[in-house]
Amino acid sequence: MKAFVGSLSDHPLVPYVGSHVPPYMEKANIKFLHDAMGLTIEVRDEKYHKVNVSPALIQSGDYFLIMRLDGLDPLIMYGTGARGAHCVMALRFEDDPELYIVESQDAWYWPTQNI
Repeated sequence: MKAFVGSLSDHPLVPYVGSHVPPYMEKANIKFLHDAMGLTIEVRDEKYHKVNVSPALIQSGDYFLIMRLDGLDPLIMYGTGARGAHCVMALRFEDDPELYIVESQDAWYWPTQNI
């Protein structure tokens, strides 16, 4: 139950049940992934949480694998054998220098649904 209970509201500041994943859920999901899949997730040092990547290095079609330790994503990972449960893709349009990161999702805890 610890892996699934919490993160139930759409408000990020509500303790235990806000839209964030509380630490006890993270720990339960990390333990599940280790026990069920042999996947060891290492916690990054605080100074490495933000990684700066030059947009010039990202090509159209590159994708980024995402994992949210909310119970559902680890269950999807276990069922599929994947190392993530969601992905986004980089997209560049001809004659447009802007880099777009696109995704399709419908989760209530993200601010934007659809594509």
